[in-house]
Amino acid sequence: MDIKQLVDDLGKDWKQFREDNDKRLDALEKNQGVAEIEEKLEKIDSSIDEMVKAKQKAEEEAKLSAERIDQLEASLDSLGSPSNPDRKDLKEYEDVFDQYMRSFATFGGGKQADPEITRKLNQLAKSIPEYKDIQTTTGAAGGVAVPEVISRDIADQTRLLSPLRQLCKVVPVGTSDYKELVNIHGENSAWVGETGARSQTLTPQFRERAPTMGTLYAYPRATEESMDDVFFNVAAMLTDVSATEFAIAEATAFLSGNGTNRPTGMLNTAPTTDTDDASPARSAEAFEYVPLDTSSPTNAIDPDQLITLVYRLRAPYRLAASWIMNSVVTGEVRKLKDGQSQYLWAPGLQPGEPARLLGFPHVTIEAMDDVSAVNNHPIMFGNFRRGYLVVDRVGLRITVDDNITTPGYINWYIRKRVGGIILDNNAVKVGKYASS
Repeated sequence: MDIKQLVDDLGKDWKQFREDNDKRLDALEKNQGVAEIEEKLEKIDSSIDEMVKAKQKAEEEAKLSAERIDQLEASLDSLGSPSNPDRKDLKEYEDVFDQYMRSFATFGGGKQADPEITRKLNQLAKSIPEYKDIQTTTGAAGGVAVPEVISRDIADQTRLLSPLRQLCKVVPVGTSDYKELVNIHGENSAWVGETGARSQTLTPQFRERAPTMGTLYAYPRATEESMDDVFFNVAAMLTDVSATEFAIAEATAFLSGNGTNRPTGMLNTAPTTDTDDASPARSAEAFEYVPLDTSSPTNAIDPDQLITLVYRLRAPYRLAASWIMNSVVTGEVRKLKDGQSQYLWAPGLQPGEPARLLGFPHVTIEAMDDVSAVNNHPIMFGNFRRGYLVVDRVGLRITVDDNITTPGYINWYIRKRVGGIILDNNAVKVGKYASS
């Protein structure tokens, strides 16, 4: 289904959702039953969710395609130049890598590659700058480098499946001790007359942020018979399985990772009521939360608290702020109206236009909490590009898992180094499902 058809269908479903929700609200005011209406709303809500996600995916795929074309054109413009020669080394490595993967079935019975092909692959890697430095002393050491074309495809698919990667600041790094400095605005200023004395202002205060890192891995699997088939697409197999597993694991880690051999998640340290101007300052690891009053008789979330959440975030951060919540919470938010009976949530009914809540982009992240338990954190609002840092240690590596006892199968261990940390804890606010 193309984007235009998705938009048309989305508009129809949204119109029907509003009509049925208005009936629900009227019935509640008259103390009438709403079970049948809510069942209908739930079905429409699921349909809207599917179409919003499909639209976002189609638009992101178009964006990725445009980026690929730009990269290709830039490469073609400079082919043969001393600074960027045609990368025959990468193409040769890709060809030998395919032979290496298939040799596990033809040579080692699923447990060992052909030694001669392995030797040639490692020799090629030593001459390729992108590959020769990616080994570390961590669990990511060993094995062979995954070709750039496959690594890029996995990265693109992970980005499609992991909206947090699209929202947060992502930095590729060549070392595990990467750090960033954040200005926490310790400088000051003053007014003075034309000839008045000037006193020295405070020095800007910087906070050092060092992401915690870990090895993220997946286990692609194939039969030995499939590897014998020349039409079997090794690259597609690695991409499809690895990207899905990476996206699921990353979403959880970026939100709640404990920092031990993995990223430190945004909610690893419980959000507090300390404001941005609190003295002493709030911990660098904690965001501020706003309570989402649970006492509303008609809705799980009080719409006024969402407005409070928006304006608790300072204006410079609001310029590029977004909402994140899971599908269940989104379904509750879609029912909300303001004091003029206008719905707070609206779908993007133009290509490239995101769904919006109170005028700000809304993104669905399934790893977020539900509103099913008091003290959960189901909603976040802020400038995530300034609020959270994701780092990718350059290079994917792959080895065969020789401990598998299932006959006829080959399992690979593919992994990469990923890190994350809160960058600026004033850039994001959290909605806590509590009365205070």
